Amino acid sequence: MISVGIDIGSYSIKVTEVESFSNSYRINDYSEILIGEDPSQDKRLLMVDALRRVAIHYQNRPVRFVLGLSQDRVASRLKTFPFREKGKINKSLPYQLSDEVPFDPQSAIYDAHFIGIRGRFTDTLSFITPIENAKEMIDIVRDAGIDPDVLTSVGSSSANFFSDWAGGIEDLNEPLTPGDLGGPEEHVTRNARVLLNIGHTRTTLSTYIDGHLVAVRSLFFGGLNIAKNISSKYEIPEVEALKNLIERGFILATEDGATKDQIFFSNTISESLRGLTQPLKRVLLSLSTELSVQFEEIVLSGGVGNLMNLGPFLTQELEVPCNPFWFLRGVANSRVDYTDPQALSGLTSLGLALDGLRRPRNPAINFRKDSLALQSESLESFWAAYKNTFAIVACAIFALFVYGYLKSSFAESLAERGQEALVEQAKSPGLNIARPTSIGIKSFIKQKKAEIQAKKAISELSSVNSAMDILADISRKFPSNEQVRSDVRRFSVTGDTVRIDVEASDRRSFNFIQNSISNLAVGGKVSQERSSVNPSAGRTATTFVFRVPRKE
Repeated sequence: MISVGIDIGSYSIKVTEVESFSNSYRINDYSEILIGEDPSQDKRLLMVDALRRVAIHYQNRPVRFVLGLSQDRVASRLKTFPFREKGKINKSLPYQLSDEVPFDPQSAIYDAHFIGIRGRFTDTLSFITPIENAKEMIDIVRDAGIDPDVLTSVGSSSANFFSDWAGGIEDLNEPLTPGDLGGPEEHVTRNARVLLNIGHTRTTLSTYIDGHLVAVRSLFFGGLNIAKNISSKYEIPEVEALKNLIERGFILATEDGATKDQIFFSNTISESLRGLTQPLKRVLLSLSTELSVQFEEIVLSGGVGNLMNLGPFLTQELEVPCNPFWFLRGVANSRVDYTDPQALSGLTSLGLALDGLRRPRNPAINFRKDSLALQSESLESFWAAYKNTFAIVACAIFALFVYGYLKSSFAESLAERGQEALVEQAKSPGLNIARPTSIGIKSFIKQKKAEIQAKKAISELSSVNSAMDILADISRKFPSNEQVRSDVRRFSVTGDTVRIDVEASDRRSFNFIQNSISNLAVGGKVSQERSSVNPSAGRTATTFVFRVPRKE
């Protein structure tokens, strides 16, 4: 199965194609289509145009398309349920979360990411989004000719890098976080890792305990904030500032040996990053208290993750080790030779593609349900396209039933009238017999039957190919003397069996003749037998035997 993950960002669209093999996968392709930051262009039209190229590339190919909603459009809550059935959990989500999220259950879509099972308890990270958000995303890609199979959350898709996406729901020995149902009153502080994806306009923070996704947060900060600060300090257009950030952005680890321009440029970027580190500290402190964890590492991804010396800068600011997340360098089965920037910016689209390979026993988050379900939408569009056809077919079926009834009625009427005519004819047969007797009548009937059979035989003979017709067909197919030096010594047709005695100088000539006339034979079968004809000196003879259709 092939899955295509499409990460629709505000600056570019990343597309990753993966193919599943048992419990592994292979990365087949990766591409990035720039949207840009030109304020004079309609960004939605640019997105649709870029996605249309993706749709054309995968036209008529059996693939699963997976899209992700940005985390600022999705809410998440950690929930424990006192039962294990997935269906019951999904049905109870709107009621369990009604007091925690400001959404009307009728206007929102709920789904659960299953963390693990502890006895009769199930730990989940539930995701909620308003229907309008999901519908807006689906409408954009549909305008480009793509109907996504899975609409998930960008934050939840990153779980594929830390857990076994191909396996089932894991059995847990103890609760991961304090306050979980069925857990002890005292909870030990545990280590946690954070995946920090810094994009163009937003940053997504995903927290993991023992490889399990337990929290997702979104911050309104991205590379555009840094570009705006560069634009302001250097008084240049934002587009040019963004280009400088992507191509030459850096943070000085030390100012020793650096020029004033380098120091000023580095300080400009560092100053911009304070807009990320300050709210990030508050989020980390909140998560540390809420989940009873201490952070052992923060791994960086996204386009801004490629910024030189960003890891050391964040390590100093957050007092937590921060390093780029080189997950793609560890993928053994890949046809894509990623550059360093691609290895970080392409992670989200890979996570989305892996969501498309998940199995029903541990499915991905999918907001295509209820009114946005893939099946119902497809049936609705199918009905809209073919309802007129169905109306015509229904009318034709009704007309067929009426015709069948009338035909049956007419047939019965004709049968009755025919029977009456036969009875009348039987009363006065009109035979050319002076004194009709039973023997004479039987003889007369026998004579007429013989005449009918004779006429039938003559009619059948008229549709039978004559021996001359068969000879003409064979002559057209038989190779010329320029192709094969051969002579036909005898030709006979018995019923549907044709026998041709041919002499030639070598066996290769016989094979060539056999291939030439095989199209005339029934089933293309032509056999060679020993010939009774005495061949000329230096030649050999063989008999070709095959069957031909006599009737046209």
